Amino acid sequence: MESDDVARLRQAISTTVHEIRYPVTVITGAAAMMRESGPRLSESQQGTLLAAVVRQASVLDRVTEDLLTAEQATGGSLRLDITSVPMATLSADATRLRQMVANLLGNALRYGAAPEG
Repeated sequence: MESDDVARLRQAISTTVHEIRYPVTVITGAAAMMRESGPRLSESQQGTLLAAVVRQASVLDRVTEDLLTAEQATGGSLRLDITSVPMATLSADATRLRQMVANLLGNALRYGAAPEG
């Protein structure tokens, strides 16, 4: 029987792999399509493929930043930039607050109970 720490680590790895797999698949597919069909694609089609690559690269960047933040937080080296956040009555690191809210909402959607009815 594995410990709670090992189970949490396995869950974190599984979630991270899932969050990385989709953007990598999109980027790989778009690159392959451009390589194989490049000259036959219209400018609009090329633009759509490149926009998808840029969007998914941003997702990978966010996941990477989240992983680094988690490592820094658990290692005690996370530095916070505490400032006044507009439209809020608290002072916080705006970047970390956005990450935290996005992660909380994502976890609620992913692991929350299905609505009744």
